[in-house]
Amino acid sequence: RTEDWLNGGVQYQLTTIFGLDFAAEERRFRYLAETPEDERIKALLDRDSLSYQARFRYALTPLTTLLVSAEVIDDTFRFGDPARATTKSYRYLAGFDFGQKAIINGSFLAGVRDIPASSAGTVTPYTGPALRGALVVPLLEQRLRLGANFTRDVYYSASASLAEDEAVRNTYVYGLWQLSLEFDLPLRFIGRVIGGWQNADYQSPILFEGTETLRKDRVRSYGFTLLRRLGRHARFGLTALHTTRSSNIPGLDYSRWRYGLSGEFAP
Repeated sequence: RTEDWLNGGVQYQLTTIFGLDFAAEERRFRYLAETPEDERIKALLDRDSLSYQARFRYALTPLTTLLVSAEVIDDTFRFGDPARATTKSYRYLAGFDFGQKAIINGSFLAGVRDIPASSAGTVTPYTGPALRGALVVPLLEQRLRLGANFTRDVYYSASASLAEDEAVRNTYVYGLWQLSLEFDLPLRFIGRVIGGWQNADYQSPILFEGTETLRKDRVRSYGFTLLRRLGRHARFGLTALHTTRSSNIPGLDYSRWRYGLSGEFAP
């Protein structure tokens, strides 16, 4: 697919401790079609997405900020029933942002993702928890850095029936839980070991061997990254990651290594 987007926003500081942020984003998803199967996926997932977000900031301490946000997302699918082409959903989050000099760096937000039945369009209504987080805990005078990443939200999918020559628009609840340990090495090298778990729980059943089945996938991963510092802000190196997926739909399991180059830039 190709994915294009444009976003922007403004920040308004009401007082020394209160602030308001407003942001908007437009995204366009276009899937490539070279086979009949591709055409079905394209018809299900080509869409334009427009979102608006308002966020309230309250400085609890010089290093800790309370965040509360509300977001409206309009996903308009290009093909299908025009009367139900747009899915309007909402995301409400609250949490904390921690400064670089705090004991814990990063942010953690939790809340609710809501796709009401009245505005779900052609997808399954959903209301459930949402998470976004990326935290780092420096240890031993920052020679070790323990990191944690969390995600939980709803995404669109095209679910193909393995028993019938068809595909349906679907949604799945995706969760990511990942831990990493980063440590300094001689000659300006940095090592990082990673372990994680992911889940994808589909919200609409597919037809498998004559029975409607809710697909559930689980992925376990582990790996390592070796980076070398290039100046004060840039890092470049190699990454190897092993992933194992298990699914309740036979034929969708896999276990393999992936290798690649890794580059990072930290302001």
